[in-house]
Amino acid sequence: MIIRSYTESDFEGIKQVIHSVQTEECWPFYYPNGWDNRKILSEFNPLKNCRDSIFLVSEAEGQITGLIAGHDLDSFIEQEIPHLRAQFDELGIYQTKAFYQRDIILHKIHQRGTLGLRLFRDLQKHASETGYSTLVTRTPPLNSRGITFFSKLGYQEICEDSNPERVYFMMSLKPTFD
Repeated sequence: MIIRSYTESDFEGIKQVIHSVQTEECWPFYYPNGWDNRKILSEFNPLKNCRDSIFLVSEAEGQITGLIAGHDLDSFIEQEIPHLRAQFDELGIYQTKAFYQRDIILHKIHQRGTLGLRLFRDLQKHASETGYSTLVTRTPPLNSRGITFFSKLGYQEICEDSNPERVYFMMSLKPTFD
């Protein structure tokens, strides 16, 4: 299994990864029609306009098996959740340089191994190497597997939002060693 940067030719592969999990847990509730091409593009196109963005895919035997994406937190707040700016300020997030882990999605058949951890470690290393000291992520509150995964990584819940309904998590970055 290799982890590498996303290329435009990976689009069909990430669609397959996303579609493999669209019947799991919270997906049908929040996205009853799934993610079509337009929704997938709208999720990942903002990466092009954000500082320090990263978009990685994992691949095995020529097939995309997972993805992780992220960028600076300020861009996310400005573009998508300006209503939480004051709350994040109260939490002290602006006193640190924060990186936003946008998405981590693994193909259904690769969710029980170490792939998610490997993708996360590569994103964490990128964030650390580009000067960030904090990671922030979010997930729908019905995504119990995601919440468990984030907790195991060291994220702590910091707040909830109802527009859209999400739980936010934060963790301090510690130096990574290879």
